[in-house]
This record gives sequence, C-alpha cells and structure tokens, in this order.
Amino acid sequence: MTEYESSAILVKYEPRKMEKYIKDIYGLRDNYLIGRVVTSVKTRNKGKYQNFGIEQLINPRTAESLSHYLTDALTTSVKALGIKEDLEKYENQTVIFQFEIQSENITPYKLVAGEVLSVKKDSVKPIDDLSDILSFINIEIDDLETSGILQKKSNNSFNVFLISELYSKLIRENLNKIKEEQDKRKTEILQMKKELRIDREHIEDSKARLQKTKLEVKLLTDELKNLGFNFSAVDEDNLTDCNILEKEILSIPDSESELLKQLQNQMYSRKKRLVYEKRILRQFYSALKTNELVILSGPSGTGKSSLVSVFAETIGAKKRIIPVQPSWTDKQDLLGFYNPLTKQYVSSPLLDVIIEAKENKEKYNDKADLFLVCLDELNLAQVEYYLADILSVRELEDEGIYLYSKYEYDQAIEEIRWYVQNSLKVGFEEWKNQKGIDSIKEMEYQQRYKNLTRFKPILYIPDNIRFIGTINVDGTTKPLSPKVIDRSFIIPLERQTKEEQEVQKIGVLPITADFFKVEVNSQDLHKQIEDGINKLSNILDNLNSNYNNRVKEHIIKYTKACYNLEKNPQIMLDEVILMKILPRINYLLDNYDDQIDEGENFRSKILEILTKESASYKMVDSMVKKSKETNVLSYWS
Repeated sequence: MTEYESSAILVKYEPRKMEKYIKDIYGLRDNYLIGRVVTSVKTRNKGKYQNFGIEQLINPRTAESLSHYLTDALTTSVKALGIKEDLEKYENQTVIFQFEIQSENITPYKLVAGEVLSVKKDSVKPIDDLSDILSFINIEIDDLETSGILQKKSNNSFNVFLISELYSKLIRENLNKIKEEQDKRKTEILQMKKELRIDREHIEDSKARLQKTKLEVKLLTDELKNLGFNFSAVDEDNLTDCNILEKEILSIPDSESELLKQLQNQMYSRKKRLVYEKRILRQFYSALKTNELVILSGPSGTGKSSLVSVFAETIGAKKRIIPVQPSWTDKQDLLGFYNPLTKQYVSSPLLDVIIEAKENKEKYNDKADLFLVCLDELNLAQVEYYLADILSVRELEDEGIYLYSKYEYDQAIEEIRWYVQNSLKVGFEEWKNQKGIDSIKEMEYQQRYKNLTRFKPILYIPDNIRFIGTINVDGTTKPLSPKVIDRSFIIPLERQTKEEQEVQKIGVLPITADFFKVEVNSQDLHKQIEDGINKLSNILDNLNSNYNNRVKEHIIKYTKACYNLEKNPQIMLDEVILMKILPRINYLLDNYDDQIDEGENFRSKILEILTKESASYKMVDSMVKKSKETNVLSYWS
C-alpha cells in the first residue's frame, strides 16, 4: 500500500482531515476547481443509469492539472461527482465549482477510482475566460501563482486561457475608462480656456489701471520732490526697481555726524551684516563729495563692491556695477562706438547710465538723484588707457568727451531729413513728432534718428554722477599710474570684524545729488594740516613723490567735505596723507644705505606730525619693513 493510500485510510472517516489531505496533495489553497462536465452510463443491478461528473480538473490559481500530483496508487484521472440538476445543463462545458467531501464518499475504492470529491450544490458556474475565474473566486490577477493563463483548447480538452483574452477585455475596459477621462479632461480644458480668456481680459484691464497708477505716482513724486523729498528709486517706467516703495523713508538728521552713524547702522542691518568702521564710511562719504574718482583698495572679500551697493541702497541712490575686462584698451571699450555702416551709435552700460543721469538732472535739477558708477576690478586693464577721457574732462568745466565726429553726425541727420522731405513728402519737424510708421524703411530711419539724438557726438558728464573703482593689488592686475593716483582718493579697506548696533527699522535716507557737493576756496585748508604736509615736502622730494597743485586742491576739498564730521585736524591730516600722499610713493632704493636713510627718515618724519596709532604711520612702518626685502619703498608693495 502506498503512502497516499495509507493516509487516505487513516482519515477516511474524518471529512475535514480528508479535505486537508486532498488540498495538500494537489496544492490547493481553497476548494475551488475548474473542469469539464461529462456524463457516463453505468449498469448496476441489471439496470442502466446516467452518471454526472467533472473531469480534467485544474487548480484555478496555478493552472496545473490535478493529475500531475497522482501516484501509481491512484487512477490516472480524477473527477468530482455531482447531481443531475447541477450538471446536466453544462454538459461538455468548462465550469468552475467548489468541491466538498462527505463521509459516505470516503472509501478506498472511490479514492483509487478518483471519485472522492463531490460537487457542492449550486456552486457550478460556466466560464469563458480568466476574468470569469477571477470574479468567481474573488481574487486579483496578481494573486495567480503561474505565468501561464488557463486556456480553453477545444470542447473536449482544457489547457490554459490565452492571455490575450484577458488583456483584450481589460484593455477594452481601460480604453473605455480612458475615453471617459479624455472627455472629462476636454470639458475641463474648454472651461479653463474660457477662464483664461477672462483672465487675459482682467490682465489687460489691470495693465491699463497700472499705467494710470504710474502716472499718479509720477505726479505725486514730482510734487514731493518740489517739497524737498528725494524719491530717487521711483521710476515711472519700472516701479519694481523701487527702494523707496519697499523701505520706509527715514528722516535725515540735522547733523552730518548723526547721519553718518545712521548710515553705519542701516548698512549693518540691511544686508549680510556688513561692518564698516566709522573712519572708512567718513572717508568714502567725504571723498564722494569732492566729485573725484574714489578707489577702494584691499584684498578680495573686504567688501569693496558691497560698500558701493549697500551705501546706494541706504541713501536711495541709483547704482551701476560695471566689471572691467582685461582686454579694454581705449574709450570705445567703456563708452561704445559709432558704426559707419549702420550709421548708428553702439552704446555701452556706462554710456547708458551717464545719459540716464543726465536726463534725470535735466528733469529734476537740484533735486536730481545721485548715480554711483562702480568700475569693479578697475586695474584688470591699464586704467589710463580706457579711462583717460573721463579723467581729463572732469578737471575742465564745460568740456565734453568726443564720442565720434560731429561732421558724421551732421551728415547722418541731413540724410534722414532728405529722405523724409523727398520720399515721405512731409515736413521734417512734423515727421519727428508723428507716431505712425508706414513702412520698414521708414522705421529704420526713425530708429536712426532716435539713436543719433540720444547719442550725440559730444558727451557731457552731469554733476550728479560719481565714479568709484575697486582694485585688488596682486599679480593679476596692472599697477596704477601717477596720472590715475593724482586724480583719485585711494581708500584702503581691511576685513572688519567689529559688530555694530542693529536698527529696529530699516529704511532709506533720501539724499539727493546736491547734498554731495562742496564749495571751496584756497583759504579753506586748515593751517595745522597745511603745516603737517609741508613738513613732509623735503623727504617727498627725495622719494620723487612730492605733491602738486592738483593734490593740494583735492586735500582742500576733502577737509572741507568732512569738516562737519571730524573737526580734529590731526585725524584729517592722517586721512589725507593716507589717501593722497602715500599712494604716490614708489621709490627704488639703490643700496642698503638708502634703505636705512630714506626709509627711516620718512618714518621719523611721519612720527613728528602723527602718532604711532595713526593709519598713515602704520602704513609707512609696513612700507619700510617690506623695503628691506624688495629694495622698493612703495605703498603698493
């Protein structure tokens, strides 16, 4: 007797154990099976009767035939017996059903004959494809334990369903769902387009109202300017670039000392916690008032460019940072050039801001905005090459820079006039003011005319613009020439670590360009300052670095500009020596005796007029120490 046969006998009177035993043999997780309904005629007691059953049984989860698990102790076929009422109508059809085991069915004969299973009443359902099976046993396709899908091969055999039968049905169902979703989305898109059209109408309406508001703001700011307020950042063409609207307007203190303190605290609180000593801000503020070139010198990261940016934001000035390129060699790199082929001027960022400042000055006169132009990395190129024209004309009154030939300008204007009068048959003055353009060629002439009238051959620099440069002293930069140093205030910057008081209210101190002016005469130089500088005259002669009348004029301007900020002549003397005298020194020492004599003599002379705590003495002391290594006594070592 085999293992299966003996096991069946042991449990033959216990249906529950027999059911578990059957499931274990055939790998069934539940009592669902698939098969084909068959009938047979049997003779018993000399009589014939019809026998109904289900053969070719298959596990619906694995698509495997139950005969796969049979041993030679059992018959090669297994079937489930049922009653006529359940099976007759499905004869030769594929069905799914539930089996059960009744105690009277458990006999060794029936086990061996494969007839131990009974069809549970009312559980038979016909099937055509896999979806019927999944629906009947209430499982998902992922729960199937086979890569094969049950297929009906013919009326008399049953293997696995073609997978295409399932997916074709699923695809049809999904396509229907997708079509429904598409129809829904189309409806939504149509609604969105309708709403978008409405939104566009609202936008156009808002634009019209914005233009009206801009005009109202312009009229209001003009009126406030007439009352003495400065709304420098309010630009009727670009309200988003408006410091005044973003920040609260602060009252300007009566004293310049208090103003400088407010500037220091506002700059510290406004951005990146920038710290600048009061001495640095005083030098920068006063040097701007002289209307000379201001050069901020120091290692990278000391806040040179940031000083310009945050200072401008704090006082409501307009700023433009222009990076200098190493390839710059003449004024065309800085101010643009005239193109004789197109007969138009090709502008540059600096020229644009100069013209903007000029228009602002013409419009607001003594209430004009202050414009700060920063040439970043000033000495990446040779400064006196590309900046020569600007340095020269700033010393002369009513002098301009020639951008291109006035004759070329007159010829270009005359050509436009001829075209208008002879081709368009209208008066030149009438044409200049008309808005409509009838052809591309007329538009070209209109553009040329606007270009030439904006960029005229002679450029006059208005007095509401200040030029600032930043320099790094290293091997990648060009040295400053005496011409540039003579015409500049050079302010050395170091890394600042001291923190300042943070203000509760960040705002704008509305200072106009007229505030940055100073009137001087030759008598304005303090006697103690003049005497101190004169004491250095002989030693400066020995170093080929004595100052000239231009430097003296700059010193007078500076001391007058900062008089209300610092009345101590000793401190002002220290600052003008540091900014105007020491940068001129670049002397080659011939031998060791020169190092001892000239260097030590210069340091001693400085100590006669200033203290060891002064910035000028500290700079000279550093110059003397470095000269022993380089044989050059130089501010720029």
